Amino acid sequence: RIETFLQCQEWNRTNFLRALAQSMGLYTDELRTANDMADEITSYLIQRRGEEPQLILDETDKLTAGAIRALIPIYNQLEDQVSVVIQGTDNLQRQFLTGVKLQQKGYDELYSRFGRKFINLYGASLKDVQAICNANGIEDKATIKRLFAECEPQQVNIEGQFYKMVTDLRKLKRVVKRENLLKARQTATA
Repeated sequence: RIETFLQCQEWNRTNFLRALAQSMGLYTDELRTANDMADEITSYLIQRRGEEPQLILDETDKLTAGAIRALIPIYNQLEDQVSVVIQGTDNLQRQFLTGVKLQQKGYDELYSRFGRKFINLYGASLKDVQAICNANGIEDKATIKRLFAECEPQQVNIEGQFYKMVTDLRKLKRVVKRENLLKARQTATA
């Protein structure tokens, strides 16, 4: 599997396509048009369709409407040949739904292509936190429970069921890093 990940910024169409092309290692310069870069991106992905290409765009809600619409011709040419994941804050869903409601150019078309569905991630359960800790070398169950509690889990309603979830994953990342640093110091002084 070939994977391209791009952390989006507040880009217009040309800057978005340039950044996407660069993330794939493609040639870009100031003289290349947005259409040329879109064509090159599409060709690159078509050539690699046997490698199950996956395009992951994070913070897609930061893109301008024109930049988001740049996905339409890429998607049209690559449908069923590449997976595309767009992710962002709750604002991404609002942006799409508002665009569809106001009949803004491209939004209904893209909303349709992405299955007219958004998947909301609510946070990390204790089981998720345990898996994250284990992946980062923290195995002690009492330590994991302490880190979970330190992250101030919230009651989250998911389809009528309430779960305790860590909703601030940046805080979880910091406490896991801190725990590993403390463990490393203790090992170094022992």
